[in-house]
Amino acid sequence: MVPTTNNLRIIKIKNMKFSKLFLAFFLGALTVSAQTYMPDDNFENWCEASGYGDGVLNNNTISSSAASFPTQISIANLGISDLTGIEAFVSLTNLDCAGNNLDNIDISFLGNNLTIFNSTNQTVDLYCITVFDTAYAANHLGFFQDSITSYSTNCLTAFGCMDSLSCYYEPTHSIDTAAGNSCFYSVTTPLIADVCDSYFFGGLNRYTSGTYIDTLTSVDGCDSNVILSLIIRNSTFACGVDELNDTTFNIFSDTVLANDP
Repeated sequence: MVPTTNNLRIIKIKNMKFSKLFLAFFLGALTVSAQTYMPDDNFENWCEASGYGDGVLNNNTISSSAASFPTQISIANLGISDLTGIEAFVSLTNLDCAGNNLDNIDISFLGNNLTIFNSTNQTVDLYCITVFDTAYAANHLGFFQDSITSYSTNCLTAFGCMDSLSCYYEPTHSIDTAAGNSCFYSVTTPLIADVCDSYFFGGLNRYTSGTYIDTLTSVDGCDSNVILSLIIRNSTFACGVDELNDTTFNIFSDTVLANDP
């Protein structure tokens, strides 16, 4: 029996419904199975025990969907050393991660949505926390941090010399580490020479009196400028060294000029 046009239409509609149901099921399964990488075992175990895991202990992943719902979590004093995976908690307004082993925290993904944040009493030095808005974080009464901790939009480039006169200055620096000897400066050294005929300076023989500048690079990478004030005396018939007095002497038509070496 050859299918009629109506029968073909019914078959197509059923196939379309089945395809839509399959697609919905597939997308739903994909959403449920979406995972976030979390390498710290203490953090992952807490997530599993709190209902934010994927049901498998110590597999370095949690459920992205489950973690997206809570607005506040307290993970203080759990021995956490790495907060990677915290980015799954996209709805947070209250985060307490005090008393852990954290030397790096990034909460920039939350924008300015956090109203309570506590990062105090880490067992290691926490110098920088990456945030979305440094002014908001630094001035918010609900943010608590240790005295050594600062906020930056990029902790990777935040540390450095903030003195614009230093050759190590970068406008991206927001945490001054001058106490750690990160500020170095260009130096200028004056040099005076009063010589016969010529003087070698800056890779060239100088035959004319004047001021010359040679720029070198110091061991710390800054400019070392040597400024030479040069006097060239053209001798008439003799120029030598008085070895007894260790002085250079110039003879100019019966006039002897003694100079310091």
